[in-house]
Amino acid sequence: MGIPGNEAADRAAKEATGWREDGRRCPPADTPPRLHPLRSTLKRWCKTQTERAWMTKWRAETKG
Repeated sequence: MGIPGNEAADRAAKEATGWREDGRRCPPADTPPRLHPLRSTLKRWCKTQTERAWMTKWRAETKG
């Protein structure tokens, strides 16, 4: 047996997917109307897009 607070959190997370301890299935919880990306994900995406744009321009450059 684990830590009671963790066990309750695990059970709640499983129940949100439709799982029930007694084996019966229930419909999963509704998906939130809007999901927000993580700040780190946005930073990585911006950096990747900037690097791609720079590389494209650098390869197309005809001078030094």
